[in-house]
Amino acid sequence: MPFTDRHAYGIVGRSDNDVLGNRLATAVRNGVGAPEPMSPLAIRVHGEYREMPGLRLTVRQAARLFGMAPDAADAVLHELRRASILACSHDNAFALIGALRER
Repeated sequence: MPFTDRHAYGIVGRSDNDVLGNRLATAVRNGVGAPEPMSPLAIRVHGEYREMPGLRLTVRQAARLFGMAPDAADAVLHELRRASILACSHDNAFALIGALRER
């Protein structure tokens, strides 16, 4: 079997919807310049938020849920916030954009 882009990006065996979803998840939507890729950890956390749309987590809760140090959780949540994927509420809980408006 020939080596393809699917092999290079480690997406062999995944559906096109998974691949497209991950590409969309890696784009920073700040409207300035070219999209910036997100860290693999940010992509993983974004996937967890997509699977549980009502999820609202503080940095400490995210660190515990995702099994990482609080400073790493803080960095990932703020990376997703800068990418306009998550929003931070007045009580410092992070949720998908739109989920905070529905409350």
